[in-house]
Amino acid sequence: MIPKLRSKKISVLLMFSFVLPLLTGCWDRLEIEERAVVLGVGIDKAEQALPKPSEAISHPADKKLNITKAGLIKVSAQIAVPGRIPLGPGEGGGGGGGQKTIWVVEATGYTVADAFNVLQQRVSRPLFSVICALLSYRRR
Repeated sequence: MIPKLRSKKISVLLMFSFVLPLLTGCWDRLEIEERAVVLGVGIDKAEQALPKPSEAISHPADKKLNITKAGLIKVSAQIAVPGRIPLGPGEGGGGGGGQKTIWVVEATGYTVADAFNVLQQRVSRPLFSVICALLSYRRR
């Protein structure tokens, strides 16, 4: 009975030793400088004068969208520009000379997710909206 219990403990220990390296988070890391930090998002009904998004950019060709007669949706995002944000009181950050610390990007789509896909195509870095502090939605 004791050897059976000992072999069970050894097998559990081996299993944990093989699984534990897979649980670490360093293998797919993405530095904060390599992300587009979204500070605020505005969602609005798009004006009809705006061009419709390109079908190839806004959604995959095999995915059919449920397009309603409500029109297009415009999404505006405030994205922080790395290196130009002041790091503390009295510090000028990495930039200077009156350069803007945020960048406002707009995109239109048939749905909110569709507009975010178009927005991601316009920004070279992956959108990082975990610390988004403002969400504005205008209702008509």
